[in-house]
Amino acid sequence: MFMRLLPTRGGFVSAGDAERISKMYGTDQWRHIYESRLANEISPEQARNEYLNLMRRRLETNWVTNGPIPSKFEMKGGAVIYHMIFATDHEAGDRIMLHLYHKAAEEFAKMREEARRLRQIKEEERGGIQRLFSHEESRSAPREGENFYEHEPPTRPWFLRED
Repeated sequence: MFMRLLPTRGGFVSAGDAERISKMYGTDQWRHIYESRLANEISPEQARNEYLNLMRRRLETNWVTNGPIPSKFEMKGGAVIYHMIFATDHEAGDRIMLHLYHKAAEEFAKMREEARRLRQIKEEERGGIQRLFSHEESRSAPREGENFYEHEPPTRPWFLRED
């Protein structure tokens, strides 16, 4: 949220922006991280992690927060989209969020597998491989009333029959 307010090349942090960031953290300790980043003492990634850790430390003094719960969401190449920190004033909220995080993790795995399967199909099609059934048809069960092939064992040809 506030990274755009903290220029690292030229520019400066306005008094109003600094005040908003301090209110968000409840402290001005973020300035130490920012100054270290400006002095190239820490990398951009280290600065992001330090800002995140500062927020978590500040929340943990008053709230139950998501310690072991996954809180980083990334794009395919590994770039972080966002971090999510959950904080509540009651243990029940923590249990609920833990349940939701685990459910979301299961769904993400299914969506990732589906995306891989679709990518494989597209690659096969680009290579000239065509499927008899569409991706959706191959995954669905027969509908009521649909007639599909039923195997019938072969019979002896008529000219070999001994009637």
